Amino acid sequence: MGRLGGEEFLFIFDNVSLKEALASLDVFRCSLKETSQDKLSNEIKLTFSAGLMAISTSQSVTSVLENTDIALYQAKEYGRGKTVIFNCL
Repeated sequence: MGRLGGEEFLFIFDNVSLKEALASLDVFRCSLKETSQDKLSNEIKLTFSAGLMAISTSQSVTSVLENTDIALYQAKEYGRGKTVIFNCL
């Protein structure tokens, strides 16, 4: 995990299925929500939205970041607190 900038972070899952990565992100999202509700003021609401992409062929870093960013913004448009998987058509 690393910070890309602003409020964007990058998680890299190696040798896991898309389903396993999605489950890990869901656990993280739930943990973040529960911790923020328990430890922070009621006025502060933390949400976690994610864009997820499986990489099976050689792709540039730029391409991967652009595609996952598209999925991330779709997740935010759908109401935040969601993960959207980027699908190449």
